Amino acid sequence: MPAYLRKRSFPGPVIRTIAPLLLFAAILAACAGPSVAEPVLGTATVSPTITVIAPTAAVGQTTGAPCESGTLHIKDLRAMQDRLAAGLDAAQATALGWQTDAFLVELDVSCELFESGFRWQATFYSVTAQSYFRADTTEVIPANADPASIVPLPQAGLDFARLMGVLLTDPTLALRTDYVVTGLNVTVKTETRPFGPAKVPTGPAIYHVTVQTPGQLRELYVDARAGTIYQFQS
Repeated sequence: MPAYLRKRSFPGPVIRTIAPLLLFAAILAACAGPSVAEPVLGTATVSPTITVIAPTAAVGQTTGAPCESGTLHIKDLRAMQDRLAAGLDAAQATALGWQTDAFLVELDVSCELFESGFRWQATFYSVTAQSYFRADTTEVIPANADPASIVPLPQAGLDFARLMGVLLTDPTLALRTDYVVTGLNVTVKTETRPFGPAKVPTGPAIYHVTVQTPGQLRELYVDARAGTIYQFQS
C-alpha cells in the first residue's frame, strides 16, 4: 500500500499540545454571546407622549351683581340704598341688645369679602355705658369724651342713590359708574370731632368717599343735605 494511503497517527505529545488550544477556542466562542440582530427598517419606536391641556375658561364670570367679587363700584350705590333699611335694622337690633339707649353715630359700608353683598359696619354710642359699640363685631370701645358732644347720625338724610347722582354729575370729577369705591363712611362733623377740609359744615351727615380713578385716588366729602362736594386742595 502506498505510503500516503496509510492511516496516519499523531504522536502523544502533539495531541497533548492541540487539546488545550481547542478548549480555549470553545471558551472564547461561548463568551462572545448571541449576535445582535440588525434593526428592521420601518419599525416604530415607542416614546413618551406629551399631552397639551387646552386652556380653560376663566372662573367667576361677571354678572353685574352689586359688590361682585368683593369690589364696590359707584354703580352699586343704588342697590346699597335699596338695602340700607334692612342693614340698619339688623345693626340696631344688635346694638339695643347691648344697651337700650344706644344710638347710631357712624356708618361704614363695604363689600363682603369675595362675594356679593354689603357689609354694614355701624357704630353706636351709649351714654349709660360711656362707650362705642360696633355692631358687626360686637366690639365695645370706651369713649373719652363728653357725652353731650356726641351727636346721632341723622338716618333720615341718608340716600346713597342720591350720592351716586351727585358724584356722576359733577363735571370736574368726570367719574364713571365702573370706578371702584375703596372707602365709604358717613358721620357728622362736630366741633369736638372735626374731619375733612375746613369748609365741610357741621350738623348734616357727611359722606366720606374714596374713589379710585385712572392714576389717581380721589378723596371726597359730600354734604348729604346740600349735595356739595368738598376736597382738600393740592
